[in-house]
Amino acid sequence: MHGHGKETIKHFEQMYESGVQPYDITCICFLLACSHASLVDEGIYCFALMNIVYKISTKLEHYTHIANLFGHDSHLHKAQNMVMVMPCKPHVAMWKVLFGACRIHGHVEMAK
Repeated sequence: MHGHGKETIKHFEQMYESGVQPYDITCICFLLACSHASLVDEGIYCFALMNIVYKISTKLEHYTHIANLFGHDSHLHKAQNMVMVMPCKPHVAMWKVLFGACRIHGHVEMAK
Protein backbone atom coordinates (compact mmCIF):
# COMPACT_ATOMS: atom_id res chain seq x y z
CA MET A 1 0.00 0.00 0.00
CA HIS A 2 3.01 2.27 0.42
CA GLY A 3 4.43 1.74 -3.06
CA HIS A 4 7.19 -0.70 -2.12
CA GLY A 5 6.26 -3.20 -4.82
CA LYS A 6 9.80 -3.97 -5.97
CA GLU A 7 10.85 -4.73 -2.38
CA THR A 8 7.82 -6.98 -1.97
CA ILE A 9 8.80 -8.94 -5.07
CA LYS A 10 12.38 -9.27 -3.81
CA HIS A 11 11.24 -10.58 -0.42
CA PHE A 12 8.73 -12.94 -2.01
CA GLU A 13 11.44 -14.41 -4.24
CA GLN A 14 13.85 -14.74 -1.31
CA MET A 15 11.17 -16.48 0.73
CA TYR A 16 10.43 -18.97 -2.04
CA GLU A 17 14.11 -19.61 -2.81
CA SER A 18 14.74 -20.37 0.87
CA GLY A 19 12.13 -23.13 0.73
CA VAL A 20 9.13 -21.37 2.24
CA GLN A 21 6.03 -22.33 0.26
CA PRO A 22 3.63 -19.39 -0.29
CA TYR A 23 -0.01 -19.69 0.76
CA ASP A 24 -3.00 -18.26 -1.06
CA ILE A 25 -2.98 -15.19 1.22
CA THR A 26 0.71 -14.66 0.44
CA CYS A 27 -0.19 -14.40 -3.24
CA ILE A 28 -3.06 -12.04 -2.44
CA CYS A 29 -0.62 -9.74 -0.64
CA PHE A 30 1.82 -10.02 -3.54
CA LEU A 31 -0.90 -9.11 -6.07
CA LEU A 32 -2.03 -6.20 -3.92
CA ALA A 33 1.53 -4.87 -3.69
CA CYS A 34 1.90 -5.17 -7.47
CA SER A 35 -1.38 -3.33 -7.94
CA HIS A 36 -0.39 -0.41 -5.71
CA ALA A 37 2.98 -0.14 -7.48
CA SER A 38 1.53 -0.61 -11.02
CA LEU A 39 3.65 -3.73 -11.58
CA VAL A 40 1.24 -5.39 -14.00
CA ASP A 41 3.63 -7.90 -15.59
CA GLU A 42 4.93 -9.07 -12.22
CA GLY A 43 1.41 -9.54 -10.86
CA ILE A 44 0.29 -11.50 -13.91
CA TYR A 45 3.41 -13.65 -13.68
CA CYS A 46 2.69 -14.51 -10.04
CA PHE A 47 -0.95 -15.25 -10.88
CA ALA A 48 0.14 -17.59 -13.67
CA LEU A 49 2.53 -19.47 -11.37
CA MET A 50 0.00 -20.01 -8.60
CA ASN A 51 -1.49 -23.26 -9.93
CA ILE A 52 1.55 -24.55 -11.78
CA VAL A 53 4.48 -23.87 -9.45
CA TYR A 54 3.02 -22.97 -6.05
CA LYS A 55 0.13 -25.48 -6.25
CA ILE A 56 -2.33 -22.85 -5.02
CA SER A 57 -5.90 -22.87 -6.27
CA THR A 58 -6.96 -19.46 -7.51
CA LYS A 59 -9.87 -17.98 -5.61
CA LEU A 60 -12.20 -15.09 -6.23
CA GLU A 61 -9.92 -12.81 -4.19
CA HIS A 62 -7.02 -13.51 -6.56
CA TYR A 63 -9.16 -12.66 -9.58
CA THR A 64 -10.35 -9.50 -7.86
CA HIS A 65 -6.78 -8.36 -7.24
CA ILE A 66 -5.81 -9.10 -10.86
CA ALA A 67 -8.79 -7.02 -12.02
CA ASN A 68 -7.66 -4.29 -9.61
CA LEU A 69 -4.15 -4.51 -11.06
CA PHE A 70 -5.54 -4.05 -14.58
CA GLY A 71 -7.83 -1.24 -13.42
CA HIS A 72 -5.05 0.69 -11.69
CA ASP A 73 -3.03 0.56 -14.89
CA SER A 74 -5.94 1.64 -17.13
CA HIS A 75 -6.38 -1.81 -18.76
CA LEU A 76 -10.13 -1.80 -18.14
CA HIS A 77 -11.00 -4.12 -21.00
CA LYS A 78 -8.63 -6.75 -19.57
CA ALA A 79 -10.28 -6.33 -16.16
CA GLN A 80 -13.73 -6.67 -17.73
CA ASN A 81 -12.60 -9.76 -19.64
CA MET A 82 -11.28 -11.25 -16.39
CA VAL A 83 -14.80 -11.05 -14.94
CA MET A 84 -16.30 -12.70 -18.02
CA VAL A 85 -13.93 -15.69 -18.14
CA MET A 86 -13.13 -16.40 -14.49
CA PRO A 87 -14.53 -19.70 -13.22
CA CYS A 88 -16.29 -18.17 -10.22
CA LYS A 89 -19.19 -15.75 -9.93
CA PRO A 90 -18.10 -12.13 -9.23
CA HIS A 91 -19.06 -10.61 -5.90
CA VAL A 92 -19.41 -7.06 -4.59
CA ALA A 93 -15.65 -6.49 -4.23
CA MET A 94 -15.07 -7.34 -7.89
CA TRP A 95 -17.77 -4.91 -9.05
CA LYS A 96 -16.38 -2.26 -6.72
CA VAL A 97 -12.94 -2.65 -8.30
CA LEU A 98 -14.33 -2.39 -11.82
CA PHE A 99 -16.62 0.57 -11.12
CA GLY A 100 -13.84 2.37 -9.25
CA ALA A 101 -11.45 1.92 -12.16
CA CYS A 102 -14.11 3.14 -14.59
CA ARG A 103 -14.66 6.22 -12.43
CA ILE A 104 -10.95 6.99 -12.11
CA HIS A 105 -10.31 6.62 -15.84
CA GLY A 106 -13.57 8.22 -17.00
CA HIS A 107 -15.07 5.15 -18.71
CA VAL A 108 -18.75 5.91 -18.10
CA GLU A 109 -20.02 3.61 -20.87
CA MET A 110 -18.17 0.60 -19.48
CA ALA A 111 -19.50 1.35 -16.00
CA LYS A 112 -23.05 1.28 -17.36
